[in-house]
Amino acid sequence: MASTSIVIKEQFNAFHKIDRVLYNILVLGLWREPSESMQIMALWLWLEGVGFGYIVEKMSYLPLTLINELVDEAIMCLSCINNNIVSILPENMEVHMLQSLLEKDISLQFFLQNQLKAIQGIPQVMTEVCQRALSKITQQAIIWNEAQSIADSQRSASTMGVHSISTRGSYGGNYKVLI
Repeated sequence: MASTSIVIKEQFNAFHKIDRVLYNILVLGLWREPSESMQIMALWLWLEGVGFGYIVEKMSYLPLTLINELVDEAIMCLSCINNNIVSILPENMEVHMLQSLLEKDISLQFFLQNQLKAIQGIPQVMTEVCQRALSKITQQAIIWNEAQSIADSQRSASTMGVHSISTRGSYGGNYKVLI
């Protein structure tokens, strides 16, 4: 029975390989927080499920700077879903990058109009897909980020008084894709 569950897990991970690659980019390439990144992945996968095409696959080919902008838009979308914030956003606040990627009409208003579906669907995707397919990467990212923070702290302590600029930046550095 144990070997059957291992095979099923391997098949599940293989099926979600592109999702795992993009999540890896978020948490290790862009240094995004793992739990927020998992929510973002659930949002994108939910959008795929409601008819917006292959978002994750398209994103995986983009440069890190564009992926980072799409992440920022996804955070706005999640805020809209969870907090009804569309009414307080300036008119020029929209999801232009997402709309361009999808080549379809989508706006923050879409998320407000589909709020109930999203509130039900996104957690379902999170449970059924994201937590299962991305958990090992999440664990590795947490360990790697902690180790990197310790190294940064030690580097800072050893160079106190020396004026320097961090080379790590918001887009991370070298990272290994865990699939």
